[in-house]
This record gives sequence, C-alpha cells and structure tokens, in this order.
Amino acid sequence: MKKQLLIVALLVLAGIGLQAQDYRNLTEKDYASYPYYGEMMLDQSVNFYETQKAFYTYWKDRTPTRGSGYKPFKRWEYFWQDRINPDGTFKAPDYVYQEYHKYLEDHPITDGLKTGQATWEELGPKTRQNYGGYTGVGRVNAIAFHRTDPLTIYVGAPSGGFWITNDGGETWVSHTDILPTLGISSILVDQDHPEVILAGTGDRDGGDSPGLGVFRSNDGGITWEPFNEGMDNVVVGMMARCDTDPSFILAASSSGIYKTTNGGENWVKTSPDNSNYRDIKFMPGSNLIAYATSNSGYYRTEDGGETWTAMPASIGYPTGGRLVIGTTPASDSLVYLLGDKSGYNGCYLSTDCGLTFTTQSTSPNILGWAYDGGDTGSQGWYDLII
Repeated sequence: MKKQLLIVALLVLAGIGLQAQDYRNLTEKDYASYPYYGEMMLDQSVNFYETQKAFYTYWKDRTPTRGSGYKPFKRWEYFWQDRINPDGTFKAPDYVYQEYHKYLEDHPITDGLKTGQATWEELGPKTRQNYGGYTGVGRVNAIAFHRTDPLTIYVGAPSGGFWITNDGGETWVSHTDILPTLGISSILVDQDHPEVILAGTGDRDGGDSPGLGVFRSNDGGITWEPFNEGMDNVVVGMMARCDTDPSFILAASSSGIYKTTNGGENWVKTSPDNSNYRDIKFMPGSNLIAYATSNSGYYRTEDGGETWTAMPASIGYPTGGRLVIGTTPASDSLVYLLGDKSGYNGCYLSTDCGLTFTTQSTSPNILGWAYDGGDTGSQGWYDLII
C-alpha cells in the first residue's frame, strides 16, 4: 500500500499526472485524501459508480463548505444518474444526437400540421414562487464578439447551447434548442467572415454535457452542422486561431490536441497522449509556437503543433492541479500560468516564450471566498481563467 501511494505521489510531483487508467489503481485511502472525483467527472471512460465512490469517500468525514466542489458534483450526479448504462458506463457522446435525428427521419416535423391560423391567449400562471438563489444567472463557458458590430455578442453555456445578442446584451436568443443537450465551451468567430462561427461542444469544466466535437454555423449562429471530421465526439474546451493564418486552428479537447489548417474541414490529433487538455494559446503573432495545459501539466510546441513537448516542472511551474494560460499581444514573449490545487496554486510568469517561469505569488488564496484570501479551498478546478 505504501509503495502504491509513493508511486502516485512521484507521478504527480514529476508532472506526469493521472490518466484514466490510473484511477482504477487508486484505493479508498487515496479517495479520502484528495478530491480525485473532480478529474474523474470529466473523463467518461471512468465508471459513474467509481466516481460516486471517490466523491462519497472524500466527503465521508468532511463538512461541505462554500466553493468546495460539493455542489458541482451533485449537479453532475443528478444529470447523469438516469442517463448512464445499468453497469455505470456512459453511452456514446452522440447517442442522444443520433437518436434525435433517427426520430426526425421517422416522424417528419410536417406530419400532422394543418394550414390556417390560430389565436392563443395566455392563461397563466403569471407569477411563480421565489425560492431564492440568483434568478436567471447561469454558468457561461465562452464569450466572443462580432468584429464590426459592437452590439453583437455570442456566449456558450455548458448545457444550454449557443446564445446571441444583437442589442448589447439587453435580450438574448438561442438557435441551438433543436440540438439535444448541446453544451458550448469555446467559440471562434471568423474575423474576415463574421457570419462563420465555430463552436466547441461539451462542458469543459463540469461534465454536464457530452462533447460532439466542433460545430460550424455559416449564418451567424442561426443554423449549425457538425464540423469535426477526424475529431469525432470529444469535448472541445478551448480553440485558438493563428494570428497570421486564420485557417490554422488548434483545439484542446478531452482526448488530446487537434490541429486543422483548412478552417476546420478536417482535424488531426497531434498531442503525445489522450489527456484531457483544457487550455491552449498561440504565441501572439506566431504560427509556430503555442502552449497547452492538461491534467498532466504544461506543453509547448515550436513547429506549429505538429509535435508537443511535455515541459518538466523544473522550469518553474506547479504540478498536480489545473493550469490556465494567458498571453498578450503587447509583449509576445510573455506567458502567464495560473494554477489551482484545491486552492490558489500560484501565478507564474515567463519572459522567454514559455521556456522558463518565475513565481509571482502563491498567496493569499485569491480563488477562495474570504475577502482577504485567508480561507482554504476553491472552485478553480471548475471555473478558472486568466
């Protein structure tokens, strides 16, 4: 037992991280010591009941506190408990999507429709019981802007689809309601042709909806079609477009890093493994250098994403938790990493295009709930950006 725990610890310290198959080697003692369930929720190769076991073992002798990850898991559990197979395995990510289209083929929408007009009158109820909470506030995973129209904004919800406002946010409309259980975690708007939009599907942070790869709209978000040849059904948590070549896009997904050089017509996986990659950025102005992070650590490419190098922790970044990436066109050599590991795990700065990092801060716990950062814990595994 001690040898097993030592091996797990060494893997984390080395920045290798835990892959799906490693979850099966963890014991109840491991589950009790660290909230592994947060990573397991995002990996549908892990059995639902095993993730439940990890959660309830961890919380057995703990009291849930605000921002501890307890509620996000309970939402995930509630959503999936009636959608899994009897043995706890997950159905194919596109199962509902395929069944929906099969139903439409057998039951055309025009069946049973009659011509003519009808007058409808609202009968109610016109009031509702207020149960508290934040009315109308839902989680948003992605936001993008129209290049020439400042009043047009696009947002993606983790299980609520793609939303558009044409009046600066006064009103919003969704045209993805006909697509079953579609979550959106990333959005790219073509700067030369703003009516062309790519959306990365699935819930990157909470696992509340499955991934179906990338979808494309050619009419400003009104209609959508799958655009994921070579990628298939993965959660696309983040996409990055090259500044010098708009057809060159990198995508961080639940099953690795994908690359396209033709605007998404087809995709090729180029990452060294099938890890859950959650962030990816180009070096501003470069078509060669890019950065990515996964549960396994921090990666870098110098050949346009053809090959990726797993950078060692010795260059100055933390391991064993979530990392997100920040870059700025004001100085293309700067790279920021923001870390979470059940609390603020530091901010790190590179001035040499991501080759080495220096620690900027590791306290106070800015990811917690106390105004002075004096508490412990966070939801950084669930909501983190820089």
